[in-house]
Amino acid sequence: MAITATTGGTINNSSAGTTLTFGSFSATAGQDVIVAVAILTTSVSVSTITDTAGNTYTLKSGVNNSASVRAEIWEAH
Repeated sequence: MAITATTGGTINNSSAGTTLTFGSFSATAGQDVIVAVAILTTSVSVSTITDTAGNTYTLKSGVNNSASVRAEIWEAH
Protein backbone atom coordinates (compact mmCIF):
# COMPACT_ATOMS: atom_id res chain seq x y z
CA MET A 1 0.00 0.00 0.00
CA ALA A 2 1.39 3.39 -0.97
CA ILE A 3 1.73 6.20 1.53
CA THR A 4 0.07 9.42 0.41
CA ALA A 5 -0.66 12.75 2.06
CA THR A 6 -4.33 13.71 1.92
CA THR A 7 -4.24 17.10 3.64
CA GLY A 8 -1.83 19.29 5.49
CA GLY A 9 -1.19 22.63 7.06
CA THR A 10 1.57 24.75 8.46
CA ILE A 11 1.79 27.38 11.15
CA ASN A 12 4.61 29.67 12.16
CA ASN A 13 4.79 31.30 15.57
CA SER A 14 7.50 33.96 15.72
CA SER A 15 7.12 34.58 19.46
CA ALA A 16 7.29 32.33 22.50
CA GLY A 17 4.03 30.69 23.48
CA THR A 18 2.48 27.56 24.81
CA THR A 19 -0.33 27.01 22.27
CA LEU A 20 -0.47 26.94 18.47
CA THR A 21 -3.80 26.56 16.69
CA PHE A 22 -4.21 25.08 13.20
CA GLY A 23 -7.18 25.50 10.93
CA SER A 24 -9.50 22.53 10.69
CA PHE A 25 -8.93 19.48 8.50
CA SER A 26 -10.57 16.09 8.29
CA ALA A 27 -9.01 12.66 8.28
CA THR A 28 -10.67 9.47 7.14
CA ALA A 29 -11.06 6.63 9.65
CA GLY A 30 -7.97 4.43 9.62
CA GLN A 31 -5.59 7.21 8.62
CA ASP A 32 -2.69 8.37 10.78
CA VAL A 33 -2.25 12.01 11.72
CA ILE A 34 1.39 13.14 11.73
CA VAL A 35 2.55 16.38 13.35
CA ALA A 36 6.10 17.65 12.78
CA VAL A 37 7.47 20.39 15.02
CA ALA A 38 10.63 22.48 14.64
CA ILE A 39 11.72 24.69 17.55
CA LEU A 40 14.49 27.28 17.22
CA THR A 41 16.11 26.23 20.49
CA THR A 42 17.16 22.95 22.05
CA SER A 43 16.24 24.04 25.58
CA VAL A 44 12.49 23.30 25.22
CA SER A 45 10.35 20.49 23.83
CA VAL A 46 6.68 19.80 23.20
CA SER A 47 4.94 18.11 26.14
CA THR A 48 1.58 17.22 24.54
CA ILE A 49 -0.44 17.62 21.37
CA THR A 50 -4.23 17.65 21.44
CA ASP A 51 -7.02 18.07 18.91
CA THR A 52 -10.77 18.48 19.02
CA ALA A 53 -11.35 14.92 17.76
CA GLY A 54 -9.85 13.44 20.95
CA ASN A 55 -6.91 11.71 19.22
CA THR A 56 -4.03 10.54 21.39
CA TYR A 57 -0.64 11.68 20.07
CA THR A 58 2.60 9.82 20.80
CA LEU A 59 6.09 11.25 20.39
CA LYS A 60 7.77 9.09 17.75
CA SER A 61 11.11 10.88 17.54
CA GLY A 62 12.84 13.98 18.85
CA VAL A 63 16.32 15.20 18.02
CA ASN A 64 18.49 18.26 18.71
CA ASN A 65 20.66 19.76 15.98
CA SER A 66 23.73 21.06 17.78
CA ALA A 67 22.49 23.94 19.95
CA SER A 68 20.07 25.65 17.58
CA VAL A 69 17.05 23.52 16.56
CA ARG A 70 14.92 20.76 18.06
CA ALA A 71 12.72 18.68 15.73
CA GLU A 72 9.94 16.33 16.87
CA ILE A 73 7.52 14.00 15.09
CA TRP A 74 4.22 13.08 16.77
CA GLU A 75 1.62 10.56 15.57
CA ALA A 76 -2.01 9.67 16.27
CA HIS A 77 -3.61 6.52 14.81
